Amino acid sequence: MNSLIRSMKIYIKISFNIILLLFSLGFAAAIFIGTVVDPAKRGSHDYGSMIGCCGMAHCMLMLMFLNGNLRMTRTKYFASVPQARTLFTDAPIAAIAVLGLVFDAVLAVALLLKHETELVSDLLIFNAINTVIACFFNSLYGKNRSVVYNIILSVVFIMFLNQITLLKKASFIKNGFGLSLPVSAAAAAAIYVIGIAAAHFLMQMWWERSGRNFNNDFNMIVQNTNGNL
Repeated sequence: MNSLIRSMKIYIKISFNIILLLFSLGFAAAIFIGTVVDPAKRGSHDYGSMIGCCGMAHCMLMLMFLNGNLRMTRTKYFASVPQARTLFTDAPIAAIAVLGLVFDAVLAVALLLKHETELVSDLLIFNAINTVIACFFNSLYGKNRSVVYNIILSVVFIMFLNQITLLKKASFIKNGFGLSLPVSAAAAAAIYVIGIAAAHFLMQMWWERSGRNFNNDFNMIVQNTNGNL
């Protein structure tokens, strides 16, 4: 736990960019206010677009950390710190997970105060999916220089960024899932847990194969040298 806290401090520090911060928070706040003040009704023509707007807010929040990912993967120093493994694998996931959960929870409470229970039931699931996608993308971004890998990641990001248009044309979104609030809350919780756990597992596998653990490599050299004396 202490390693994660220290890693988060480093990750937030190297990710900080005042322009990205203001842009991302401002955009997410505008979407939040628009959704709470004038939410679309389930079955209406704009319902899918509004769901997509909320998803796009997660994309904007994710932009706050992409700069840090690039700096971290291009500078060997960060792979040599004691908590390097956590910094590269869990910190990017945790940063987005916390922001996403806060956004999702506050939006759900604000809408419930307006008695928009049908909308909250759908948004709980859609927002959970978007938070998990953002966790995956933020943790994977900048971790591989393969052309094919980056093309696939770019396509996914473009789709993520344009989900307003994609969901507006999706007929099944228009009427929502039709689930009760407790069932939707349980489904959303399962999506968060399974999705974040899967992202963690994937990044642990990447770390083992990445060859970035310079700190451990140095320790092994020292141990081998001592053993030969």
